[in-house]
Amino acid sequence: MLDPIARAGIERIHPEGLDGVRVLHLQCHFGSDTLSLANLGASVVGLDFSRAAVDEARRMAAETGVADRAGFVEANVYEARDKLLEPASFDLVFTTWGTIGWLPDVAEWARIIAWFLKPGGRLYFADGHPAAYVFDGADGEARLENARTWEWMHPLDEVLGSLRGAGLAIDEFTERYQVPWQIFPIAVPQGDGMFGWPAERWLPLSYEVVASAPLR
Repeated sequence: MLDPIARAGIERIHPEGLDGVRVLHLQCHFGSDTLSLANLGASVVGLDFSRAAVDEARRMAAETGVADRAGFVEANVYEARDKLLEPASFDLVFTTWGTIGWLPDVAEWARIIAWFLKPGGRLYFADGHPAAYVFDGADGEARLENARTWEWMHPLDEVLGSLRGAGLAIDEFTERYQVPWQIFPIAVPQGDGMFGWPAERWLPLSYEVVASAPLR
């Protein structure tokens, strides 16, 4: 099931519903949101680099009866053009929550999105706000067996500038004060699977962007 932020964003972009809409879901993991989009009527291609995640996504698609509208491709996001070979073929590119932090080159990410969008097609993107990550939400008593990780923090101007540089127009930019996971131990449940600050909304926790490809 789509989280409330993403669900509301999709409803704004396609208030008439997703019947007949072709969607590319980048970094789909095991496909939960991919299947939710298919259940809303879309024809969806999910892409992820993890073979185990893609196998599970395919299994769930078959189990829920939407395999005819939800296909999955095993690939690194930077390989998407070589794997799919479908330029300008999607009405919507969808990517949310914990995606670009694993990508070193967000400018190339933006160019890939632009390459896949039909004229007038839209991007829907939501992720954790870089300002929120000035805090450390880790368990100070935890002892990790594998403690090394590679992540990249992309400032807002880099993300928005990369999308513009790829030829997309920024239609919406919104900062939010909720995320669909407990981002810090201090974050409290706020209903519908969302978490936020326990008191005042004093620092954004997430943001969303809607961008569109030019009409040709």
